[in-house]
Amino acid sequence: MTDDQSTLPFDTTGIVPPSAVEHAPVTAAPAVAELPRIRWAGIVWGALLAAVAAVALVFAVVPDRRADVRALLLDLDPSTLNPGAVVGYVILAVGVALLLIGGAAVARRATSRG
Repeated sequence: MTDDQSTLPFDTTGIVPPSAVEHAPVTAAPAVAELPRIRWAGIVWGALLAAVAAVALVFAVVPDRRADVRALLLDLDPSTLNPGAVVGYVILAVGVALLLIGGAAVARRATSRG
């Protein structure tokens, strides 16, 4: 095969050589770069998860506490669980979630104004 024979049929009519392309004018960068946004929800939820992990670590490391948690988990029985307690735990969990969301919103608003 010679150099003037192409291996694939290729139409070169719409190809523009790189020297013929017009480039956009270069503009100067802004004098002051904006600081990145602080993700307060991530900070608040991360702090909550770190606190839960610390409490779990304390329960896992101390043998007396580990035995207490084991006994508590073995004594759980759905027939002895009061429906009012379940409703109370759900309300408590929703309240904690709302408190964290509100705290993150307050922190975000405080930093956006200040």
